Amino acid sequence: ELLGSFLKAAEGILAEAGEVVVSLLRGQGGTAAEAEQRRPKDTWQAMELGLEAGLLLRHVGSCPMKDLAELGYTTTGFRGQGLRDATAQVFQVRACRLRCPSSASTTSASGLAPISATRR
Repeated sequence: ELLGSFLKAAEGILAEAGEVVVSLLRGQGGTAAEAEQRRPKDTWQAMELGLEAGLLLRHVGSCPMKDLAELGYTTTGFRGQGLRDATAQVFQVRACRLRCPSSASTTSASGLAPISATRR
């Protein structure tokens, strides 16, 4: 419920080219693009929650925790352990919400955008 509510709130304020980046421990996103796979009920089911919020999961890759820390970002992670092996789940507004023809061509016949994955 937490991630779904966050994504729904973000969808309402995103600009057309805006993105939402969610960092999760490796495997917690529940997507096929992740190197570590978990049972669906043991994940956040990020892609499904994004779709329910009107967002497409555009990219799954390593989360640049060191770069974020240099910008002042801090996290305690689970029980203060931090996010050692985090992935970044990058969402953007669904093409059908946009009114430009070039965006519509990024979706497949099913209406889903392709997911790209960057693995270590």
